[in-house]
Amino acid sequence: MWQAFLPTKSDNDGLSIHCGVTHIPREVAVDFRSNKSGGNMWVAAVWSESIQSVGLTIQANPLEQTEVLPAQPGHCLIPQMTRMWYEQDKRRAVPVMQALASAAVATHGPFSAHD
Repeated sequence: MWQAFLPTKSDNDGLSIHCGVTHIPREVAVDFRSNKSGGNMWVAAVWSESIQSVGLTIQANPLEQTEVLPAQPGHCLIPQMTRMWYEQDKRRAVPVMQALASAAVATHGPFSAHD
């Protein structure tokens, strides 16, 4: 489902992703859920090579610990994938998101607020 890769209105600096070597799916879901609506979350695993093969780049963006979230040393951004990118060129953005969805090698979840 390509909508899983749709940048949110707050994705001004790029779409957040996490390194699978540093973070487990449950951590990623909990981190995202605490900043979102609180519904069930799924995590898709995509090889970095698949992201790069569609012309996107991955930029390290480690996050410090906050009062409510642990440090996220494996946090990264796909800087091209902003909400503005999607809004300005949906005809080109949707096929990129479809390619990423097709490249998912695994999905994990659902993770709920009680996990």
